[in-house]
Amino acid sequence: EIMHTNLASAGVSLASYNFQKVVDGELATACFSTEWLKDPAKRTVKKFVFCPDPNPLKQIPNTYNTYKGFVGSVKPDGDMPETQAIVDRFKDLIFHNAGKLDVMNTYMTNWLALLVQKPWVVPGVAIILINIDQGTGKETLGEFMGSKVIGREYYKNIKNLETEMFDSHSTAMDKTLFLKFEEV
Repeated sequence: EIMHTNLASAGVSLASYNFQKVVDGELATACFSTEWLKDPAKRTVKKFVFCPDPNPLKQIPNTYNTYKGFVGSVKPDGDMPETQAIVDRFKDLIFHNAGKLDVMNTYMTNWLALLVQKPWVVPGVAIILINIDQGTGKETLGEFMGSKVIGREYYKNIKNLETEMFDSHSTAMDKTLFLKFEEV
């Protein structure tokens, strides 16, 4: 749990985290903040960052990365025998949105793979889906990627560009790794 405090008020802020330990053979209540201050391996955080690439953070001391990973990277409990069926359906969804063209299918698959494998890389290319026929799965593809793979925390579905994206108080880009515009 993230708690903002300074050393002077840490004892009060962290009083509920006191714990019991054995001192001279007897059980005693220990003050968490006092024990923490004495600990040579304690960790202090002076800056919160949002960085999906964990490598540069190893060189920045006293930082806490608020990026927690994609929701789709969490393995479900138990076996999922339908996993291959889900993958096949997802591939079919991409193929239909790519106009059933192999070159576009490969491009879209690689673009989505880059998003998942290296979310800190900005591809510099936006995928625009325009389908003559209704029901090709544009919304389904975007929602699946946003909700089931990326996660709602890092995904924004923009329905009104003017108010949600370009308003003076817009936070649409804050911690966003996958952005979908509707009816642009």
